[in-house]
Amino acid sequence: MTNSNLITVFNGQIANQAIQLANARELHTFLEVNMRFAEWICNRITDYGFIQDEDYIIVHERTNGRPRKEYHITLDMGKELAMVERNEKGRQIRKYFIECERRANLQNQPQPLALPEPERNTPSSLPKMTYSTSLGRGSPSYGAYTHSEPSTPHSTHSAQITVQWFTDKATNTQQLHEMPTRLSNA
Repeated sequence: MTNSNLITVFNGQIANQAIQLANARELHTFLEVNMRFAEWICNRITDYGFIQDEDYIIVHERTNGRPRKEYHITLDMGKELAMVERNEKGRQIRKYFIECERRANLQNQPQPLALPEPERNTPSSLPKMTYSTSLGRGSPSYGAYTHSEPSTPHSTHSAQITVQWFTDKATNTQQLHEMPTRLSNA
């Protein structure tokens, strides 16, 4: 059995927060516990101090016309239940829950926004001056570019911005130096 189908992990809500959940009955079956499910889950909740609406929720269902309580548990509760069984199945399902959480965290990380390229005056289109000193291996290199914006009908100011950078070839790091800005009235 591969880790991808040990038991079903699904998205749910506890205390109005989206969270990954698992069905405790499926966990009980997977762990091959030699105790009836209702007795096992009630004992574990009492013995380990799990809290309803924080660690688990109860869902009332009907199976063959009979009422049935399903316990939807957080993955943290599932990991703890797996550990207390002290068997190989418990270790296996705990690692599976950790992997499920890791994947969910990766999906929830914010992705960098793709910024549109400006239509004009990009650093590559601006006048650029670079020079390097010949100090031997690991010598630094310098560069700068200047960008000027003339005043427009809607503006009474013009601006000039100069950006300088320093690259240390020995450490392959770049440092941005002062960015002096000069404003003038048109």
